Amino acid sequence: MNNEIVPLEKSDQEFSQKYHLASYDLYEGINLAFMSLTGRKQTDTHEPLKHILEINYCHKGRIGWKMANGNSIYLGEHDFFTAHNGILFCFYNNFT
Repeated sequence: MNNEIVPLEKSDQEFSQKYHLASYDLYEGINLAFMSLTGRKQTDTHEPLKHILEINYCHKGRIGWKMANGNSIYLGEHDFFTAHNGILFCFYNNFT
């Protein structure tokens, strides 16, 4: 087993115990995971995984993150952002 994959598998196991997580192996080394969070408040802390392309979408309500560098990110309904290797790309539904 490749050591770079272990953190992802460990994260999948940890997250699936707390939240609804569906994970699919698409190709060798490519895993697609869907995590659904609902409720008033979810709190979790984790180290960033540099080999992950993360896509976050807010279906309803609001979601926010406080990053290690002190920055905060908030998404409203139908907003999304992608993150990879510490670089964030935000796409907002309303540009008013």
